[in-house]
Amino acid sequence: MKTRQASLLVPFIALSLALPVFAQDAPRAPKEGGGTGAGNGTGGEEEASIEEMRKQIGEFLNEGNASVDDILSWCSRASSLFTNAQRRARIQSQKNTGIPSAIKTYEDALQVANQSLTFDPSKGGSLTRMLVYRGIQLNLALKAKLDPTQPRTSITRLGFLDEYVAFILETERNLDRPYYVHYHYNRPVSNPESVASFQLKYVDYAKAQLRFANDKFTFPVTNEGRVEYRTMGREEGYLKVAELVALYVAFDLSHNYWGNLYRTEVGLLDNHSKNLYKFNEEGDRSIFPDKDWAVNDSRMLFDRVISALPGLCPTNPGKTHPHSDGKCPSDGKYPSDGKYPSDGKRPRN
Repeated sequence: MKTRQASLLVPFIALSLALPVFAQDAPRAPKEGGGTGAGNGTGGEEEASIEEMRKQIGEFLNEGNASVDDILSWCSRASSLFTNAQRRARIQSQKNTGIPSAIKTYEDALQVANQSLTFDPSKGGSLTRMLVYRGIQLNLALKAKLDPTQPRTSITRLGFLDEYVAFILETERNLDRPYYVHYHYNRPVSNPESVASFQLKYVDYAKAQLRFANDKFTFPVTNEGRVEYRTMGREEGYLKVAELVALYVAFDLSHNYWGNLYRTEVGLLDNHSKNLYKFNEEGDRSIFPDKDWAVNDSRMLFDRVISALPGLCPTNPGKTHPHSDGKCPSDGKYPSDGKYPSDGKRPRN
């Protein structure tokens, strides 16, 4: 029996794609095939490209000995690395026979970043560092599930990697460096308002993962007056993504100071992930009789969780409001010194 990968926390977000892979009427896609003149085409070019990436990411860091400023600096360098890799890959993908080279560019960037900073995935780290690790794992999972003989498999994999790297960049700039690194490594924040702002961004980050899985991989159809859902591409791809995303969002929601507010949604997602794992990897049909059933159940569960999360206010348990002003009402729970509750440290779940 395979071991369930509890630490492959892969957040997704619906970002603009250079390659609209999952659209039914997408613009002309790049051609598939071999090398390209933009790096990663020959063995020598690939080695030179990897060496360039290593220079850009900088010296090897051990998280246990690194300061918060070291981690913040690494995040900034990783952002530059992925920005350049994305530009290179998008140029490659538009050249004749460039898709395999573009995929390799993204994979090389993830591996170089992964090797440049140690961390324990079961304990977490900066979101950027975790996303690098998760991206490698999810790419391997999709590669194993998608049929390599199908003509759109390479395009689908490239589309995933392109969106995923865009998500790393978005997360690093808007959530990780300004908020999460300080939170994770217990550095006091400048004012209590930033804690509320961070928490709202973090919940939105969790919801965006569920929306990505639904919006990018499924679409509604009407069947005898009932709305049902179908997948864009093979059902196996969506069901594997749904299994992992449910697990990741459950972990993300539970591993923060206000996690107890989301325990109902965490329980639903964690249980669903376990059931999908049995369906996907062990052939268990006791919960989901077939793929259509599993697809529709996953889609509707994610929609229910998305609807439930916006009404939760981290600073006022039990109070619901739409957060239309982007803030939570103050109730005195934020300490005046800007540190986290109790001893200034976030709880280690």
